[in-house]
Amino acid sequence: MLSKKPVLIILSIITAMFLWVYVTGNVDPDTKSKVSNITVNLVNTEELANQGLAVSNEDELTASTVITGKRSVVNKIKYNGIKATVDVGKAQKGENELPLEFEVPAGVSIDNSVVPSVNVIVEDRISKTVPVNVVFTGEDKVNLKPWATEIWPETVTVYGASSLVNKTVAAEAVIDAADAETAARNISADVMAVDKSGKEVQGLAYDRDSIMVTVQLLESKDVGVDIKTKGLTSRYRVSDITGIETVTVLGTAETLKNIDSITAYADLSEIKSGGVTNVKVEPDLPYGVYLPGGIKQKAKVTIKVAD
Repeated sequence: MLSKKPVLIILSIITAMFLWVYVTGNVDPDTKSKVSNITVNLVNTEELANQGLAVSNEDELTASTVITGKRSVVNKIKYNGIKATVDVGKAQKGENELPLEFEVPAGVSIDNSVVPSVNVIVEDRISKTVPVNVVFTGEDKVNLKPWATEIWPETVTVYGASSLVNKTVAAEAVIDAADAETAARNISADVMAVDKSGKEVQGLAYDRDSIMVTVQLLESKDVGVDIKTKGLTSRYRVSDITGIETVTVLGTAETLKNIDSITAYADLSEIKSGGVTNVKVEPDLPYGVYLPGGIKQKAKVTIKVAD
């Protein structure tokens, strides 16, 4: 019996090897698969910036490739994605067809029968200073509205391709309404560039990563509007003025307690003749009182030549 043990051990090892070959070859065979919609990352963008240039279509850059490897690994890669990069350091202004590089784990190969590339558009790199807008998400608490009483800084500077910078109108900071309380509190918030429709403008750099916002839950109150004029020369006089009569303002209960109306001014310094004109009005708010959205309705002013 003892003399058979080495033989049995050898047979067991051979059987295990055959099983391993069978399993790996049949249960987890080699396979080839296409991976699409791969996000392309830019490298050496600082070299472009040093030349006064920037990529304008970074958010549109995607790629596809064919990979070969064990089915389990290939499926995992398709689920987790592939890292693709393109070196833009030597790109020139205009369209550039640049080669792509893919990063895959050991045991997986890229089909290089066709050299993968991507079209990168390069423009002049410019900057622009835009206002910061705070947007609250989530539901307001009953009878209270979250508000940014202070924003620091009130502007940020964006840098990037001219077409992207030119369509940027503001930098938006998004804050959860649930983070606001009746007592003022400071919150650090990231900013993102947005266009006039509120859509994010990607592919830009900023002069700072975040801003500081003082947020507070405030009460609302409907108050009257006293429209006054300024800047009109002595040659003319206002015979009639009509416009928005009430607005909803925000503030603490103590601040709003004695406020029943606010003053808004119509600037008539550009008036050069008599007649009826529609003029934008700007509110003159007491300290601690806020008017969401300002006054959009213009005042209708009738102007006559002074006697």
